[in-house]
Amino acid sequence: ADKDALVEALWGDAYDPRIHDRRIYMAVNRLRQRLGDDAGEPRMVITTPDGGYAIGRGLRFVWFA
Repeated sequence: ADKDALVEALWGDAYDPRIHDRRIYMAVNRLRQRLGDDAGEPRMVITTPDGGYAIGRGLRFVWFA
């Protein structure tokens, strides 16, 4: 997902790098820690070349309300 989509889904805002880049970085870091994913060589939450994020190959997330 690109940063625009993440910000809309997580906070319901329009993406502004001055406000959201640090929030996104911290949220992804916390998620990786909780999943036991290595930030140096992530396998579950992967940073894409365009600066967005993707779920690792063969993984899927299930959302609980």
